[in-house]
Amino acid sequence: MGNQQATTVNILVQDDELDDVFTKYWLNKSFPSTDWLEYIVGGSEKFDGDALSAKNTLARSMGYNRSLTPRLLTNGDGTIEKATSEYVSFVESVHTGLLPFHDTDGFDIQIVLTGQCAPFVRIMSEFMNGDDTTNPYFTPANVEVVVVNGKHNGQKLFEALLELTSVCKEHNIGLVVREFNAFSSMGEGAKQWVELAEGKKFVECGTSEAFNQKVYDSVQTGNVCAKGVIQYGVKFNSSLIAKAVPKIHEAVKTLSEIHPEETKSWNLQTVVDDVKLYILDLINDDDNDNDFLGLDVGVCQQLSKDLNKIVQCTNSLLKRVAEDLESGLITKAVADSHKKKIYRIRRWFKVKASITKSDLVQFPFHDLASVIITTRGDALTPVDAWAIEFGEFMNIVNVKPADNVASFPVVHYVANDPESTRQVIEDLIFKAIEENA
Repeated sequence: MGNQQATTVNILVQDDELDDVFTKYWLNKSFPSTDWLEYIVGGSEKFDGDALSAKNTLARSMGYNRSLTPRLLTNGDGTIEKATSEYVSFVESVHTGLLPFHDTDGFDIQIVLTGQCAPFVRIMSEFMNGDDTTNPYFTPANVEVVVVNGKHNGQKLFEALLELTSVCKEHNIGLVVREFNAFSSMGEGAKQWVELAEGKKFVECGTSEAFNQKVYDSVQTGNVCAKGVIQYGVKFNSSLIAKAVPKIHEAVKTLSEIHPEETKSWNLQTVVDDVKLYILDLINDDDNDNDFLGLDVGVCQQLSKDLNKIVQCTNSLLKRVAEDLESGLITKAVADSHKKKIYRIRRWFKVKASITKSDLVQFPFHDLASVIITTRGDALTPVDAWAIEFGEFMNIVNVKPADNVASFPVVHYVANDPESTRQVIEDLIFKAIEENA
């Protein structure tokens, strides 16, 4: 769908995290004659305290004032309370933006969705369906949805897009859903979509150490935007610091219940005691240190080592569980229960150990995939696929499900060379940092 057409309504829905800010920047730059209808939709916990301060700091460094952008805060699980003045006001804002197209035939709608956007999709379905299903309120000819399907932000997304698919089918509206998945587009889950050549590997949708160092180097040259990125990292990840001690305590308790002897051999109680002593020294309000903007790097590196010790313990326990199952000491049901708990702990601590190793300057960047998709860049390859429900989330499969399984077609985007695609996305971020120095 062409962004430059006068008959296209372009809508951008985000939750204002780092990759969202740079997505907005590149969409505006790539389509300078396009006026985007912009909305903020995200979990309420991400718009309070340090998280909100981090977003405001970064937006200001990019020259944005987001305070007047219509905002809808979710419950954090893809749901909202409709019986609130905030919801009514938000719906009215969307209505006002679309008002010029009321009772207009033949126009197109393009929606770029990042963040926890399921409620917005439902609002659009209601607008197109209307109270009288024989006379839709809005009658577009085509709808294109570009959506980044995240592990957290994707909650309730399948239900919402399935409903949109039904509405479009009922009213003969063309619908294309273009989807990027934070797990199966570049990470290990992409194995079913692409066979990597020798020497290539799947990657996490997060910035590399080389990128993080480039940001720090830019701060040394006085780059205001780079400083904003680092401030964002320190402030936004401060919640990690607040959760560290209780998370370690909870993990040690759970791991000890699974295998007391093995857990004790890692001396994790010392980790709990040590982190309690130094954690309050990690971040301070003193901005005089222009290198790290209030972050004690030595303490941060120690925290990374301590968090990684939990990861190492989980790896060891997984081996023990496998051995106990093979020897008959535990049943398969017990082993599966143990592994589920261990995997959950390892996932949290592995991510946080990596972030702290990068001095809190490590960011997910998957929302920027929407720029590549919208501009038809060649760093991602489109593949015909189908969306199905996976718990509260949306999963993508490469074989059409049976007729009795709820599903709808999507164009799934994958990276044939994940490391190269990561470089493309990092270059987008860093180029924007340089242009906003």
